[in-house]
Amino acid sequence: MSFILYKSHCSRVCTNTNNQILVERRRRETINEGINEIAKIVPGCEKNKGSILARAVQFITQLKDNETQNIEKWTLEKLLTEQAIAELSSSCDKLKNECQRARAECEQWKKAAQNAGISSVEGVVVGAGTNAGAAGDAKEPISAPAPNTVGAAVAATAANEDAE
Repeated sequence: MSFILYKSHCSRVCTNTNNQILVERRRRETINEGINEIAKIVPGCEKNKGSILARAVQFITQLKDNETQNIEKWTLEKLLTEQAIAELSSSCDKLKNECQRARAECEQWKKAAQNAGISSVEGVVVGAGTNAGAAGDAKEPISAPAPNTVGAAVAATAANEDAE
């Protein structure tokens, strides 16, 4: 009976040993496959496992450093872009205000021209370019009043109309 126990015990031990050998073989194959995959991905790897792993560590460290530098660079670019957008927006607002002021001034000039008896066609003042003299005299350019004297021109026109 002890022989049977011994034989049974030996077969279990042999089976366990074979299983351990198979498990260890699969583990080594998995490690080797992983190292071979790393060697395909990482540039400049040699064939031995130690140098592949060392180069992989170096490559990953380099990638992390590049990532940090890129984040810093992109953060700076983002800040500069936001600053440029703010400046352009401010400039755009100033130009809009200037356009509104220029339109208002244009309307004042149109009213002054109408009050002075000068007619306009589609924004172009007819007869405003020259003073026509009597009986074919030479034409002289009209000098427009300065922008801040529009009110004075309107008042002068009103005074001339009162005098007639």
